[in-house]
Amino acid sequence: MSVVENFTELRVREAASSDEENENDARLLRALIQELADFQGLSDGPRVGADQLQRHLKNGAATALIATATKGGGQNCEKMEADGEKEMVVGYAVYFVCPSVQFGKVFFLEDLYLRPDFRRHKFGSQLMQRLSECARTSRSDAFLWNAHSFNKGAILFYNSLGSLPDIKLTVLDNVHLNEKAAIKLAEDWCRLCDNASPAPNAEKKALLQAVRVGGFRIIQAQNLYGTVLGIALFHHCAFSTWNGPYITIDRLRVHAEHRRKGIGKKLVAELFSIAAELNCPKIRWTAHADASTDALFTSFGATNLTEKEGCLLFQLKLN
Repeated sequence: MSVVENFTELRVREAASSDEENENDARLLRALIQELADFQGLSDGPRVGADQLQRHLKNGAATALIATATKGGGQNCEKMEADGEKEMVVGYAVYFVCPSVQFGKVFFLEDLYLRPDFRRHKFGSQLMQRLSECARTSRSDAFLWNAHSFNKGAILFYNSLGSLPDIKLTVLDNVHLNEKAAIKLAEDWCRLCDNASPAPNAEKKALLQAVRVGGFRIIQAQNLYGTVLGIALFHHCAFSTWNGPYITIDRLRVHAEHRRKGIGKKLVAELFSIAAELNCPKIRWTAHADASTDALFTSFGATNLTEKEGCLLFQLKLN
C-alpha cells in the first residue's frame, strides 16, 4: 500500500483570518502556488508574496481553502500537527466573487491545485464539492474557472464532473471561405453527422455546392482544442409580406456525443443576436420531427407552425 493510501479522510478549511494563523496560512499557500507554477512550467510566474497574500486574504479580496488529509504518515509532503494528529497538505483553492453582465453574480475559481501524489484518490472531487457548496452559499448565478488547453489531465477531471469547457463561436460569411476552407467545413459537417446521414459523400457534395453558390453564413462551435462540435448554416435572403426580411436556418447539427450540453442553445442564441443586429423579426427553419429537435427549439419558445397553422412545405423539382 502506498503512503497516500493511508490518508483516507479529506479535511477542507478556510484560510485563517487571525493575524498569526493568517500569516502561517499565507506562507503555506504561497509555497503551494509556487508548486502549481512549477507544474505549469511558469516558475517565475507568481508575483504575489506571502505578505501580500496575507493582506488580500484578510481584507476579503479573495478566499482560500486549504485541504489536508489525515491518518498515517508520509515522507514526501509537508506535515502539519493539528489536533494531535499528523496531517499532510493535499492542495488548495482560491476563489473570489464578482459581477458579470453575461452571467450575473459569478463564483470564480482562480486556482485549484492538488499535489501529484494525491491525485486520482477522489480528493479533487471532494474539494470541488466543497467549492460548489461555497458557490451556492454565496448565492452565485454561475461557477466559472479557466484551464490551460495543454493540461489534458485537468480537463478530463473537469469533464468527469459534468462541467463544460468554454465553447468558442465563430461566425463566417461564405464569401470569405476559400476552397480549402469550404472543403474543411463540409468535412466537419459530415463528421458531425456521424452515422446520421445515409450518404455522407452526397451530403458533403451538396454542402460544398451550396456554399460555393453563395448566400450562406456559418456559425461554428468549437472547444478549447479547436474541434468543431456544432455548426449552423443560415441565410438572410428570405422575405415575408407580413414581417419583411427574416433569417432562415438551413442546417443545424451538434455532434451526438455533445448534445444536451448547451451547445445547440449557444448556436441558436447567437442566431438570435444576429437577427437582432439585422432587425429581423423572426427566424424560421424546417426540421425533421424528432423529440430532441423539438425539445431544443421549444425551449426557446419557438412555435411549431405545422401543429399550430397546418403549415406544410412543398417542393417542385425543376430538373
